[in-house]
Amino acid sequence: MRPWEVALLTFYKGQEAELRRRLQRESGQRGNTRNFRLPRSSGKVHATLCTVDRFQGHEADIVFLSFVKSGAVGFLNSPNRLNVALTRARYQIVLIGHRSFFASARCRSELLRALGESSHYREDVAWEVKS
Repeated sequence: MRPWEVALLTFYKGQEAELRRRLQRESGQRGNTRNFRLPRSSGKVHATLCTVDRFQGHEADIVFLSFVKSGAVGFLNSPNRLNVALTRARYQIVLIGHRSFFASARCRSELLRALGESSHYREDVAWEVKS
């Protein structure tokens, strides 16, 4: 049976670097920069870490898309980037971001505001990560 293909996508290189450090630590694959086998022993998941721009033209079974920003829209205001980001998953996409910011009047992107207000994404899950 082939491993699950999982993509971890972000719009920002700084966050990509932080996710890379964590994946290297978790997987024990210190030399890898983009492709990881998880968990360490079985490798039943092939995880690819990329920026949205770099992942254009690729797909994965499951995509985790991190929006990161909560104070400004930045790159997230690009309809083309959002289209690429939101259409890469074969089966499931998991959106990670500050939904209440996207749904607020402070968010200048109409696309992100519609996403934040959408009833398709009505469940909020929150947790605190300790580095």
